[in-house]
Amino acid sequence: MRENLPVTGKERTFDPDSRLISTTTLKGVIEHVNDDFCAVAGFTRDELIGQAHNIIRHPDMPPAVFADFWATLEAGKPWMGVVKNRCKNGDHYWVTAYVAPIYQNGRMIGYQSVRTVPDRQLVARAERLYASMWRGNRRRLPRLDQTGRTTLGLGAAVAGGFGAASIGGAAGLAAGVGLVALAWPAALMINSRLRHARQAAADIYDNAVGRRVYGGGHDEAAQVLLSLAMYKARERTLLGRVGDFTGRLQKAGQDTESSAARSGAAIGSQQDEMGQVATAMNEMSSTVAEVSSNTSHAAAQANAAHQQAGDCHRVTEETAAAMATLATETEGASQAIQRLVQETDGIHSILDTIRGISEQTNLLALNAAIEAARAGESGRGFSVVAEEVRKLSARTGEATGEIDAVLGRVKEGAEAAGTVMARGQASSENVRELTSQAGDAARGVLTAVEEISDLNTQIASSAEEQSATAEEINRNITRINERFAETTDAAGTARETAEELITMVNDLDNLVREYRA
Repeated sequence: MRENLPVTGKERTFDPDSRLISTTTLKGVIEHVNDDFCAVAGFTRDELIGQAHNIIRHPDMPPAVFADFWATLEAGKPWMGVVKNRCKNGDHYWVTAYVAPIYQNGRMIGYQSVRTVPDRQLVARAERLYASMWRGNRRRLPRLDQTGRTTLGLGAAVAGGFGAASIGGAAGLAAGVGLVALAWPAALMINSRLRHARQAAADIYDNAVGRRVYGGGHDEAAQVLLSLAMYKARERTLLGRVGDFTGRLQKAGQDTESSAARSGAAIGSQQDEMGQVATAMNEMSSTVAEVSSNTSHAAAQANAAHQQAGDCHRVTEETAAAMATLATETEGASQAIQRLVQETDGIHSILDTIRGISEQTNLLALNAAIEAARAGESGRGFSVVAEEVRKLSARTGEATGEIDAVLGRVKEGAEAAGTVMARGQASSENVRELTSQAGDAARGVLTAVEEISDLNTQIASSAEEQSATAEEINRNITRINERFAETTDAAGTARETAEELITMVNDLDNLVREYRA
């Protein structure tokens, strides 16, 4: 058995109007407790829910009481008793506990318990009885019940009657017999009525410990008092459970009313926002239509740009081909000029040879003139010839000089032309490279324009789809707005229903309070 320690020995009392209510599973696991229970026991609701109910058991309670408690409940019958419970801090509090099974669809699913403040006389009896049970004391002889006491009294009366008869002679005997004749049927009738009353009371509730606590004994009167206490406990339990339910219903109604009010306000706000969304969707639909139109126009412009880019690409390719031809021709001219320079160098060599011959001829003519002068008159004709040869050699030298000068100028011009042609060739190569790059760029532009054209086509198609979707969303928002209006009306109706429910619960709570009073 669970032993909850420590204990302080201090009693905690509570309001007589309080009802300590709890429900458990068939295994005694707590499923529900009310605020009064938590306030008196000192536990929070979270500390109790899911715990075994013996968390509040006080170590002063005899195990036999709880053995009887569980045996009665598991048999499907209610149990009542005065119980000492332990608070969380070790204090204790006394209750009159009424515990009954909970049924659902004819099947027992758990237990409900309602506890109230017990009379102090009941607490005193329970303390004495529980202490005696812990000591193990048992009465050696059972006390006579009311029927036994009546029978014993009747026997004493008969004995007294016959004693009087023996003293008073015949007259006394006659009087005693008459007295017995009158008393005996009355005693039998009283005993019979008492047995019926006790049995009827026992049919309501019978418990040996309960008779001692609630009735102060074991006779018929104790049984009747126990049954009356059980009846009142049932009534308190019914009213307590109804009060608990009405309290929970009242709170639920208030929460529902508050939620309905918040929902109504939220729905109203959402309705306004949906109106704004609908307006925005209309504007967006117009914008999407405009975007679709602009995109279609952009697609047409992109197609035109694509054609122009294609033309540019073709012109660039033709220019590149022409520049390649020009570069080739320029290279050929440059090579021809280089060959001309080389030929000029060859002519210079020939001129040098001619100049050498001319000088040699001039020298020979001079020698011939000298020899002719020596020969005198006979060498005179040869002298004339030598002079002519010398003149011819001189003119040849002069012509050679002029040719050399002309060739020098030709060479300089050819070299300058070669330099210009080399620069032109380099520029031509440059232009060809740039033209090639321009061609590549034109191809890139053409590809990009093609992609842009494709994207514009896709965007135009998507814009048309978005326009249709926007229109559909706009229609849906309109329908949602209509549903919001309906929901607002429903929230208002729910609020009115919650207010009516609260009124009904308050009326029921007042009725229960009047019945308790």
